[in-house]
Amino acid sequence: MVLFSQKDSQPWLKPGVFVGAIVPIPIMIWRGANGELGADIVATVLNQFGYLTLIMLAATLLCTPLKIITGWNFGIRLRRMLGLFSFMYATLHFLTYLLVDQSLDITAVVEDITERNFILVGFLAFIVMIPLAITSTKKWCGVWDSAIGNACIDWLMSLGV
Repeated sequence: MVLFSQKDSQPWLKPGVFVGAIVPIPIMIWRGANGELGADIVATVLNQFGYLTLIMLAATLLCTPLKIITGWNFGIRLRRMLGLFSFMYATLHFLTYLLVDQSLDITAVVEDITERNFILVGFLAFIVMIPLAITSTKKWCGVWDSAIGNACIDWLMSLGV
């Protein structure tokens, strides 16, 4: 007797990863409400969001090698969700920097981007993540499989991306 089909042999996997990926936000809110974020709250929040972005991005990028090396398929089923969580945390990181740390001072942001290489790399990575997040829906996946998607891929390849 088969309780679950191969597709849903781990019905807890996506909800479990979702909860695990979202839990840091209420924890950070709770720590902030209880004064546990340290003396420089903005720096702590920026660092936490940046760290969470890197964790989610690494988890996303490890899905395919995990499948290739071990043959385990569960990572492939989680890849889109992990990528979107990575983008969510990158967006929260960027918005915290832009709105709270720099108070929407665009000249200060541009100055930071041009003077600090790690901010430039982070900003460029965020810019690259935007079209990936936008095109991660099932509707856009169909577009990428079409001639439009092939033309976009050819154009990106010609740029060396």
